[in-house]
Amino acid sequence: MDFNEIARMMDPRKGWIEWLHIQKGFTHCEVCMVLSGCRFMRAKMPVLPQHYGCHCMVLPIRTPVANVTAKAVCPIEKFTGYVFGEKYQDNGKNDLFKILGFDISDSEMLKSEYDRQAAEKYANGDYTLGVLNEYGQRIKIEIVIEREGKEPAVFISGWMIKKNGLITNNTPFAKGKK
Repeated sequence: MDFNEIARMMDPRKGWIEWLHIQKGFTHCEVCMVLSGCRFMRAKMPVLPQHYGCHCMVLPIRTPVANVTAKAVCPIEKFTGYVFGEKYQDNGKNDLFKILGFDISDSEMLKSEYDRQAAEKYANGDYTLGVLNEYGQRIKIEIVIEREGKEPAVFISGWMIKKNGLITNNTPFAKGKK
């Protein structure tokens, strides 16, 4: 680690942190507990302290590396069973993906692209914070799928930040702007 990386880690506006829930007393905040071990770009982290009497702290960490220390997992079922599945045909996502030229046979390619791009964008801090509650911190990440002879398809996808640099896909297409 060189001096510039150390300086970046210590800069309160830059670098990355890992959230640590510090247990004191008999009560524990469910939100703080679910954040413990999660990694955020310092400029894009939840508010600290989270509440009166919050003992959480953040530790500076090295910038994540996509697919090494920052990983994204989008289960194939998000496409095969949800976007293209019969059970959820009325949610509008099926129609949107079909209008853009995708069908169930594209599920593996879509899953692979979502995994790759989300890991890269998360590691680069290219995400927007969403809802935070006892289930965790949601983020939105823009996914761009190139299409031969057509404009790229752009999706705002929804993810959940987990411990140790892992993010998992909640929805391939989230409502609202990035």
